Amino acid sequence: MDLLQQKRGLDLLYDLFIRGKGDVLRIPYTPSKIAMPEPAPDYFPRATPESCGIESDRLRRMLAALEAHPHVNMHAITVLCDGAVICEASAPAYDRSLPHITYSMCKSVVSLAIGLLWDEGRIDLDKPAYRYFPQTDLPRLSGKMKNVTVRHLLTMSSGVSFAETGLATDTDWVRAFFSSDLRFEPGSDFAYNSMNTYILSALVRAITGEGLSDYLRPRLFEPLHIRHVFWETCPRGIEKGGWGLYIAQEDMAKIGWMCLSLGMFEGKRILSEEWLREATETKRIVPNEAGDYNYAYQIWPARDEGSYLFNGMLGQNTWICPQNRIVVVVNAGNVEFFQQSAMLTIIAEALGGANVRAGTPRKPSKKALRALRMAEESFCRHRAWVKPLPQPGLFARLLRRLRKETPLPLPPACDALVGKRYTWQKNNSGILPLLVRLQQNNHTKGLQALSCERQGERFIACFDEGEDAIYRVEFGFYDYRRACLAIGGEHYRVACAAAFTVDEEGRRLLMLHMVFPELAHDRRIKLYYEGDPVCLRLRENPGKETLTSLLRGMAVSTPRSRGILGFLSSRLNMDYLMMKAYDKFEPLLLAAGAEENLPPEEDLSVPEEELEP
Repeated sequence: MDLLQQKRGLDLLYDLFIRGKGDVLRIPYTPSKIAMPEPAPDYFPRATPESCGIESDRLRRMLAALEAHPHVNMHAITVLCDGAVICEASAPAYDRSLPHITYSMCKSVVSLAIGLLWDEGRIDLDKPAYRYFPQTDLPRLSGKMKNVTVRHLLTMSSGVSFAETGLATDTDWVRAFFSSDLRFEPGSDFAYNSMNTYILSALVRAITGEGLSDYLRPRLFEPLHIRHVFWETCPRGIEKGGWGLYIAQEDMAKIGWMCLSLGMFEGKRILSEEWLREATETKRIVPNEAGDYNYAYQIWPARDEGSYLFNGMLGQNTWICPQNRIVVVVNAGNVEFFQQSAMLTIIAEALGGANVRAGTPRKPSKKALRALRMAEESFCRHRAWVKPLPQPGLFARLLRRLRKETPLPLPPACDALVGKRYTWQKNNSGILPLLVRLQQNNHTKGLQALSCERQGERFIACFDEGEDAIYRVEFGFYDYRRACLAIGGEHYRVACAAAFTVDEEGRRLLMLHMVFPELAHDRRIKLYYEGDPVCLRLRENPGKETLTSLLRGMAVSTPRSRGILGFLSSRLNMDYLMMKAYDKFEPLLLAAGAEENLPPEEDLSVPEEELEP
C-alpha cells in the first residue's frame, strides 16, 4: 500500500514540476475554504506594559528586532499579560483581528479536545486507536498496527508511515492510515506526522458522533466567546485536525490564556488542571533539528521547561510562559517548518526569564509608551514589497477638491497599460501561490492572459486562467485595495497594491502585490511591459526556500527513512529536480511568440550546504 501511495505522489509531483501540467488531480476536487466573516470585536482589556510591571521599551525593542531580522516575515502579533493586551501590531495589508490559517498550531487544539473526552471518561489513552472505529471503516490490520494507542497518536510515536504526501492521492484517509506500514515499533521513537492528529480528529467523531468543531463549540469555543472559527475537512467530511483551522489572534489568545490558567476562564472550569499539566510535560525528546522544544500531547514544551508552544509551520505560534503569565500569538510567512526560528528566539529572549517583570507596576513613562505605540502603528511598514505613493497633504487634497480634481489620481504610466491584453505561453502558474494550491488540491489550468482596465481612478488587472477562472482585481497605488476572490470555489481575501519602477537595465515594469491576509503566503508579480519580449515574472513568499527548510526537517518527520525523497536522491539528478521545482515557485512567463532578450535572471540558486537534509 505504501509503495503505491508513494508512486502516486511521485507521479503527481512529476506532472506538476517536470512536465508542467496544470491538471494534476488524482482525486476529485472538493472546495473546502469558505468566505470568512468580518473581524470580531476585541475581548481582552487593553493595558500599558508598565501596569503589568514590564517596560514599554522592552516591547518596542522586541518589535524592532522582529521587524529587522532578515528571516522573520511577520504578519501580526498579540501580547497578553495578566489577561490584558499590552502590545498588538499588524504588518501592512494584514489585520490581526481577521481569522488566519494556523497550520499545525491547531494540533494543540485537538489535544484539548482529547482532554475534554478524557475528562468526560470517554477515552482511554492506552487503548488501541482502531477499537474506537467501526470495523467496516477499517482494513485488515497488521499486528503492529493493532498496538498503536491513542497515547502514541498524541505523542507522535505511532510510527505510521502514511503522511501528508498521500492526501492528494487518496480520499479515505482513515483506511489509508490503518493500511499503512510502520517505520518502527509504536512508542519506540518520535516521527512528526500530521496524520496522527487527523486520526485523533476522526476519533472524536467516532466516539461522539459529532465532528470536531461541533464537539468543541459548546465545550471550548462558546465558553471562551469564540464565534468566528472555521476548520477545513477531508474528502469524507472529517475535520483535518492537524491543520486547516482559521482563527483570529485574539481568539487564539483566549485559548492560550485558558491553558495558562490551568483550565479556568472567567471563573469557570473548562478543562481539568490534571490534563493540562500532563499535556504540557515532555513525553518525547525531539531531535535538535526541530529547535528548542520537546514534545508532549500535541504541544511543544521548551527544553528548559520555562514555556510551551502551540506551533504551526511558516511561523504560526502561540507561546505560553506561565512564569511571567504571558501569552504571545503570532502569524507570519517565515521559511520554517518547526521551531528553529529566529522569531521565537527573539520573543523568548524578550519576554521569558526571571527579569522581565517587576513585582509591582512600574512608573508610567509617557515617552516610552508613545514610542511603543508608534512602533505598533508602523510595524513592518518599511519592509512592504510595494511602496505606496505618498498621499497628498490635507491642504493639497482640499485644493484638488476645490478644482474638482481627483484627490488620488492614477500614475500617468497607467496609460501605457490600459486597454492592453497580454497572452502568455503555456504554463501551469496562477495567482494562487503554488504551496497553497498543493495544500488545498486547488490547481489551475495556467495563467493564459493579463489585461489592464481603468474605471475612473481605479486600476483593474484581469487575470485569465481559463474558462470560469477569470479574476478582476483592483490594485491601489496609494494603499492596498481589499476584495474577496472565489478561486476554484474557495474564497480568499486579498489586499492588492501596485507600483511602477525600473530594473537595473532601465526597463520599465509594473509591480503587483497580492497579499492573502488569511494565509501565510503572498503573490508578487512583475510585468515587463516595454521592449522585447513582454514577460511576467511571478514569485510567492515564502516560496522556493521552503523546499530547503523541508529537507532540513526530514530528520524530525522521518528519523529512520527518507522514503521516496531518499530513493530519488540516490538514483536521480537532484540538482536538476530542485532547479525545476524552483522554476515553478518563480516562473517567468513569456508573451506568446517571444523567444529572446529576456530580463535579467533572478538568482534561483540555493547554497549547496543548505540542500543537505
